[in-house]
Amino acid sequence: MLKKKKEVSMQEHFNEVKRLVNQLKSCGVKISDMDIIVYILMSLPPEYDSTKSAIENQLSEHVSLQFVVSRLLDAEALLKDRRMSETKAPRSELSNDVAFPTNQRTVVCFKCNKKGHIAKFCDKTVVCHHCGKLGHKKRNCRYLTRKKPSFKEEEAAAISFVIGKGEVMKFSVDSGATSHMCSQREWFEELKPSSGTVSCGAKSSLLEVAGTGVISGRLENEQEIVLTNVLYIPELNGNLISIKQIQKAGYSVLFKDNKVIVKEKTRLLFCAN
Repeated sequence: MLKKKKEVSMQEHFNEVKRLVNQLKSCGVKISDMDIIVYILMSLPPEYDSTKSAIENQLSEHVSLQFVVSRLLDAEALLKDRRMSETKAPRSELSNDVAFPTNQRTVVCFKCNKKGHIAKFCDKTVVCHHCGKLGHKKRNCRYLTRKKPSFKEEEAAAISFVIGKGEVMKFSVDSGATSHMCSQREWFEELKPSSGTVSCGAKSSLLEVAGTGVISGRLENEQEIVLTNVLYIPELNGNLISIKQIQKAGYSVLFKDNKVIVKEKTRLLFCAN
């Protein structure tokens, strides 16, 4: 399968896909625009996951090939701007959708003995996000078939944390949300203009995305929490933390006794009601 390479622009990637489609059609293969859309989305690298989620949440009648091409070109431009901003003012937390930071200048990786990162993010090692052992990834982990925890996973729970001088932010931790979402503009530490729509499952309606940014705060136990790639949706009723994005960042999320528990391997990061 053709995959978009980092050094290839989005327009060049579209042209490669178009050439491949034309070759198949010349051989008598019937290919619809929706087939092309699915192929393009599957060929994208992880940095386009939030854009893919926004497109996938659209009603099918609103999605056309031209619409997808336009959105992906816009996303590419935003990513370029973001890389330039990170070059000017690096922020290690932006590599994940959730982070629990320490002083990056003093922390030392026990794998390579270099400063500035922890072993979890060391390029010289591969760590399984399921069992925590070195040498393999989660999809190849032999412990995946072992017995799972006996407690029941619920659909959502609430978590609150504090920003600034004491304002309390309340989020619902949602297993169905594909992205972190917030309706409060003033809660964003950083916010960049963005466009798109997301589907509101409860009302089967589309809500406009007005931006993407960073929200940081402090839990009751003084643990810092940073959410990145948060969608700013002014018309959203409430605020959502996406379990899928937390898990994608390498953390595990458990629900037990009406509490949400976030762990990194076996280490408890926080527990909230």
